[in-house]
Order: sequence, then structure tokens, then C-alpha cells
Amino acid sequence: FYLVWEGEGINKQRPWPYQLTKLQIVSTERIAMRLSTPDPEAHGEGERLYKKHCMSCHSMNLIGGIMGPEMNVPRNILEYRSESDFIAFAANPQAFRARSAMIKMRYLGEDKLKKITGYVKSMS
Repeated sequence: FYLVWEGEGINKQRPWPYQLTKLQIVSTERIAMRLSTPDPEAHGEGERLYKKHCMSCHSMNLIGGIMGPEMNVPRNILEYRSESDFIAFAANPQAFRARSAMIKMRYLGEDKLKKITGYVKSMS
């Protein structure tokens, strides 16, 4: 096993695993509930697509990647960004931000990007 530390409080001179004082085992069901859309019939496909294509970089309800911004906490991103801008940014981030680390998601196509957008919006 490997342990990885991030953030403040890390002893940069001696990051030894012997400093570990606690591990917490969490039920995957509990985590899955925080990622589940309240309307699976309407947004289940978008949820599946988000988990497959977005979650490695973006978190939802503080679960997932940390490279890109959180999508729902403290406010859902679609409360202050239009759906059309969200889709356009996902399709080609470099058209909005120079040196954006996000890959172009246009390979998903507009229909799948709309489904992901619907899922993200449903989580607010």
C-alpha cells in the first residue's frame, strides 16, 4: 500500500507513514448516495457519463477528483453558468481559457454533453 498526503500540515522533511494516526473505512453505498441523481429516470445516463468521463478530475459533493473545480459545493456550477456555456467549455476549454489543463470533451458529442449537464444540474 502507498499513502499520499496533500495539503497543509505535511512534514516536508520527513513524510513517513508512521505519522498516520487513523484510517477511516467508508461504505461505498454511503458515497454512492452522495453522487446519485434525485431523478435517475431522467438523469441516470448523465450520471453514468459523468462518473466515466468527468469524475476523475472533478468532484461532485466533494467526492471525486481535485484537478478541476467542484461541481456542486458550495453552489452548483449551473447556478452561475449557463448550460450552453457549460457545454461549450466542456467541448473546447482552450477556447475559453489559455493553457486550460482540461481536455476537449467534444468527442462525446452534444447529446452526451447535454446529458452530463442535466445530471450536474439535477444535483443542485
